[in-house]
Amino acid sequence: KSLLNTNDSVVKILYSFKAIILAHAFSNFPVALTQLTSYLNSHTALERQVHDNLQSKAEDLSQYVEEFFKRTNTEVEGIAEQDVIRNMNFAEQKAYLQKRLASSEDYLEFAIVDANGIAHYLDDSTTDLADRAYIKAAFAGETAMSDTLISRVTNEPVVMIATPIDTATGEKALLLARM
Repeated sequence: KSLLNTNDSVVKILYSFKAIILAHAFSNFPVALTQLTSYLNSHTALERQVHDNLQSKAEDLSQYVEEFFKRTNTEVEGIAEQDVIRNMNFAEQKAYLQKRLASSEDYLEFAIVDANGIAHYLDDSTTDLADRAYIKAAFAGETAMSDTLISRVTNEPVVMIATPIDTATGEKALLLARM
């Protein structure tokens, strides 16, 4: 009989222990569920905020780039309207463009493109650009900007802006800016 009482006591203790563990587990389950829900909600909110911030930064950068290229197009057109550029005296053009180049960080080089599409750079080198779409568009009368391309002169990625020069001599010519 004492062995039975001992077994009964052990069984009662085991059941009590299981009951305590289950009660503890069930009492902590809502807390754990609340913590998991809070984590997931916070994670989702943080992801949304990061996405929105990145989207906003991308839009700001896009607007900045667009405004930069509008400004540089206007500047290049303004340079092409200067009498010293319009007179088609390359020595005078070269001196003027070298000063402009030295005073601006936006441009890497300037050139005068003749009617045959030959670019005459300030270092007296020349390059045939007649086949470039932006050169053709500029000879058609509009300021044109290239996509980013690999320069035939520097072998570096650049953007080119070409604009017509209303020459005093009546010849067709363009002002070219490398950026």
